[in-house]
Amino acid sequence: MNKKEKAKFSFKMNILFIVVFLLFTTLIIRLFFVQIVNGEAYQKGVASGKCGFTTLRKCYLLKKPIFISRNRLF
Repeated sequence: MNKKEKAKFSFKMNILFIVVFLLFTTLIIRLFFVQIVNGEAYQKGVASGKCGFTTLRKCYLLKKPIFISRNRLF
């Protein structure tokens, strides 16, 4: 490998590192908002049993309970 190829490879690795770093930073920020900022609202929804796992976000956004019948066989 000559110097030009090494510089090109180094540049590509730096770009890859920056992209991976930004993705992990975005993930950490999102987890912070889910856990810390909105965590209490999610806990209340789960504890009350009014929101199921799939409708929990919808229940939180609508600010009203969504009643789900569980363990019913048709």
